[in-house]
Amino acid sequence: MFPVNNMQIPTRRVPFCPASPNSPISSTNTTETASPGAAAELPKFVPTETRASVHRGRPKMEIGLPQVDLPSAVQSNDHARIVAALRGPNVNINQQDQHGKTALMFAAENGNAAAIGALLQFKATVNLKDLQGHTALSWAAQSGQAEAVKILLRSGAEVNARNQESQTPLMLAVKNRHTGAFDLLLKAISDADQRNRQECEANAQGFHSGAVMSHISMINAKDQHGQTALMYAALQDNAAMIGALFNCGAKLNEKNKEGKTAVELAVENKQHAAIDALRQCGAHIDKPVSRTRLKSTQSSNYGSL
Repeated sequence: MFPVNNMQIPTRRVPFCPASPNSPISSTNTTETASPGAAAELPKFVPTETRASVHRGRPKMEIGLPQVDLPSAVQSNDHARIVAALRGPNVNINQQDQHGKTALMFAAENGNAAAIGALLQFKATVNLKDLQGHTALSWAAQSGQAEAVKILLRSGAEVNARNQESQTPLMLAVKNRHTGAFDLLLKAISDADQRNRQECEANAQGFHSGAVMSHISMINAKDQHGQTALMYAALQDNAAMIGALFNCGAKLNEKNKEGKTAVELAVENKQHAAIDALRQCGAHIDKPVSRTRLKSTQSSNYGSL
């Protein structure tokens, strides 16, 4: 049976790292509404021969029968096709299409929570990557599927997975202004930090161990252009994300490969909300910025925003 049929995942406010007393910006607690695809129900039974064929996430193939195109079925978001594919005797749960995308990646991109749960029940590999280096979590973050992000994080998805451009799911959520996915990813990083701190205290190692520093590097991770999540938030003129990232340890003085900080990018592109937010975080603005908005001069080197 699929235990995900009646899966009820409560939507709740997502707390951020508590802002320091001197930090004037507090993060917002918003979540995104799950896609309508999440409401789809999969069959309440699995044929005996299909259940028996699943072993270590890889189905036993039966000679003489064609392989079911599971990624295509899930991509279509067609309930009947997904049911038929999962019932097929030769289903390959980790089958990849010509771009390396799996059924789990398509389900995450579409926000189909029922399909995600069923695929995970069949031992789909949660951290498998496509040809661009995207995981299912990366696709969910990029598409703003907050419910999919939540399920994947609970199922062991790597929060700091990198694609070929060294971009993390957090960066993808920031670049595409997906607040709900951003909240969940930032909370996952913060929770990991709390666990690391507790381990450090238990081992009497203080707060300067590699475990804690790994948390800081996740917040300040850089892609192949040297861009951090804070820089992308500045380019998007997103004051709320800037405040949340700063409260969780984002550094104002990090520089990209062009030698520019988040502040300099905000000033250069006349992102006034970002400039005000960064100033409140303690950034020094060397010169006044005209309130007249110009067309964005964001470099194409930073990828599509």
